[in-house]
Amino acid sequence: MEQREFKMPATGEGWRHYKGGLYTIIGMARDENGDAYVVYTDYGWSLVQLAPIYTQPLGRFVQEVENNNPRFRYEREPGTDKMCPFIREAH
Repeated sequence: MEQREFKMPATGEGWRHYKGGLYTIIGMARDENGDAYVVYTDYGWSLVQLAPIYTQPLGRFVQEVENNNPRFRYEREPGTDKMCPFIREAH
């Protein structure tokens, strides 16, 4: 089986799920066995609100799904070189 390269998710980046949802990376975590997990939330939530927080094993997060498309792909802010902002400002 051929190994494919992937971009490691990083805090503050926006990633789009293959079904369309946009998410913001909060960070990476490890379980007691040392397995890596991606910790993320719905795009646009402030962490001072009750934002849903999700975890996904890194291998699953970057795996290919339908038609060899990645489950999640790195997303830049539309029309710019900037990455999507981490969270909106709390008011």
